[in-house]
Amino acid sequence: MAHWPAQGLPTDWLQRHREISPNTPFTIVEFQGGGFQPWGGAGFESCAGLLNHEFERVLFKHAYAAGATVFNVYMTWGGTNWGNLGHSDGYTSYDYGAQITEERLVNREKYSESKLQANFFHVSPAYLEAERHFASLDWTDNAAITVTPATTNTTKFYFTRHTQYSSLETVAYKLTVDTVEYGNLTVPQLSESLFLTRRDSKIHVSDYAVGDKTLVYSTAEIFTWKQYKDKTVLVVYGGPNEHHELAVEGKGDAEVIEGSDVETDQKDGYTILNWEVTEDRKVVRVHKDLYVYILNRNEAYNYWVPPTEADLGTADVIVKAGYLVRTVSIDGSSLSFVGDVNATTPIEVIGGAPTSLKALEFNGKALDFEQDDSGVVSAVIEFETPGIKLPCLSRLKWKYLDSLPEIQSDYSDDAWLDADKDTLNIANPLDTPKSLYGGDYGFHTGSLLFRGRFTANGEEASSGNALDLTTQGGNAYGTSVWLNDQFIGSWVGNAVAPAHNSTFDLPKLTEGEESYDLKVADSEPEEKNLHWLLVHLYYLTLKYIPGLFRAWYIECRSKQTKIAVEAWMIKYFSPLIISEVLDEVAVWASSQEAPAADENELVVKVSPTAKEITAGYEVDESLASIAIRVPAGYPLEGVNVVGLNRVAVNERKWQSWLMTTQGVITFSNGSIIDGLTTFRRNIVGALKGQSECAICYSIISTDKKMPDKKCSTCKNLFHRTCLYKWFQSSNQNTCPLCRNPIDYLGSDVKTRRAAAA
Repeated sequence: MAHWPAQGLPTDWLQRHREISPNTPFTIVEFQGGGFQPWGGAGFESCAGLLNHEFERVLFKHAYAAGATVFNVYMTWGGTNWGNLGHSDGYTSYDYGAQITEERLVNREKYSESKLQANFFHVSPAYLEAERHFASLDWTDNAAITVTPATTNTTKFYFTRHTQYSSLETVAYKLTVDTVEYGNLTVPQLSESLFLTRRDSKIHVSDYAVGDKTLVYSTAEIFTWKQYKDKTVLVVYGGPNEHHELAVEGKGDAEVIEGSDVETDQKDGYTILNWEVTEDRKVVRVHKDLYVYILNRNEAYNYWVPPTEADLGTADVIVKAGYLVRTVSIDGSSLSFVGDVNATTPIEVIGGAPTSLKALEFNGKALDFEQDDSGVVSAVIEFETPGIKLPCLSRLKWKYLDSLPEIQSDYSDDAWLDADKDTLNIANPLDTPKSLYGGDYGFHTGSLLFRGRFTANGEEASSGNALDLTTQGGNAYGTSVWLNDQFIGSWVGNAVAPAHNSTFDLPKLTEGEESYDLKVADSEPEEKNLHWLLVHLYYLTLKYIPGLFRAWYIECRSKQTKIAVEAWMIKYFSPLIISEVLDEVAVWASSQEAPAADENELVVKVSPTAKEITAGYEVDESLASIAIRVPAGYPLEGVNVVGLNRVAVNERKWQSWLMTTQGVITFSNGSIIDGLTTFRRNIVGALKGQSECAICYSIISTDKKMPDKKCSTCKNLFHRTCLYKWFQSSNQNTCPLCRNPIDYLGSDVKTRRAAAA
């Protein structure tokens, strides 16, 4: 299972966009669609597994929630590096773990997930006009769920995710939706809860237009809708074992015409459908001409909406056709599809077919079909295994060409460029009389050949004499050397060496004989090996100021740099730092003393094998305990704090303590000991009746301060940092509970400032 770092979700994108460029569209020009693989990497399938369909459900939708309206994925398809196109850190394949594989297959689930999202936005223009809001816990009844709303005067979108974005739990919740005609509604109304499963997020809607119909709300996600002359088709979907509900404005019939277990009800002004997601498709006809197709998500992957020229996409064809549908064309009463199948495949056109269809084709082949009274067309595409005949390689007449004629004694290098430049390279001063940097002569990629001549003195093979060469050509490059036409050696390279010094023994030569030396090397980026001093400084940075380093890493825009840094961390640095951190905690735990006025110490256990620290505090013969899990990429990746046993407090407060503990570790230069003491202080404070912050529900804040700002009206206490964030997000200087003005600075500060003025 792919590891997701606990602190891997940036939550400040909306705020940063408002600060940097509030009057322009929020544009993401290269969002993570995969990743390159270095030499010796785990392979592109591993990359596709990490950045998979779950990644798209959570991280793509998180970008939408932040307000991205120009969203480009790098890459949807990578393909193949056929030579001298890619960079030195990659190899021939550039599959990238992208949505479409190198061989142009669309069988990765991440392709289908992105197709669902793209089709939704194609029929949801209100998203582009919606006002963005900050994430909040107030839209559901469960603090484990975070909702980010985006609203117009009518349509609202509710981007819903796990508060801990990497959660593997299934969480039940009820959602509050804001509607124009009916005010706030708590949904679902006909069942107990909605469910958000592992590594998932949803886009719920309210006051959503479907042609001339309106969805009062829908908790099921929308794939597409199309309005035709005689009917409107809406396709919604959900994940396995989820419960969903939607409401259509207007009272009228709701007839289940396919499937079962759809509960319907009439409210004051709208019709409700409620169901549990199952493998079987359900179809409900609402108000005579709205056909609601209710699918499970895996079945929705088989539906396609190829564009037609009519009505700017509002009347496109909707077809269930398996592996891939490329195009569709309508000519009078004929309907023709172009696509691919990988098995015998039923095809079903649920919307957009001519009313009285006369001919149906797939890849130019006529299909027998049926069309029912509602216009739905059904047929079967027969799959035939293609016949591929390979030649007998042993019987072919092969030809070959010498790929390195330059080593021959009669080869002329008269047309070659002379290496006669002093230098154009100011970064690395020359160690040779003339520049031998290929880039100075216009050669930047591919294999470079260097030829030099000298007159032998007969002593070349003597003891202590050798040919010493320093070459550089980017990671994984190699070098081969010939003297005249005799091969004298090579350096095969390795994945992380951009340069190398090689020594070659020379054969015995005749005094006075002119010889030539040929070297073959890859192109030469201006790279240098890391000096030990820089390595040590890097290590000290990670050990003593990891927060600063982590901030740089998050802000770094070079994917290649980030991937290289992550690989170095996990292989070389993190094991050392993790070992030291665990040892420090073990030493601290064995020598800790209970603070004044506190009889108990933390019960701390350290597991170097599991890279985990457990801590417990005894409360009435029970142990309130947590676990701090240290990831393989620590401190580049933050620790994950999870609750093991909650004692004496409610779930909301307990979750707040966990987040505060994790926040202290993350934002205090990685001190796990600081996090442990914060956990203890929160417990002790609660037991002694100390007041918690009315915003974060913790006694200790992430900057390790107590609540010290009191509302003069409702008397609730707040942390300064929490209150400041509330002011920023709400654009108000009022108490978040009673909404009366609150004095943030305090009279003492105002007095000092007045005196200074």
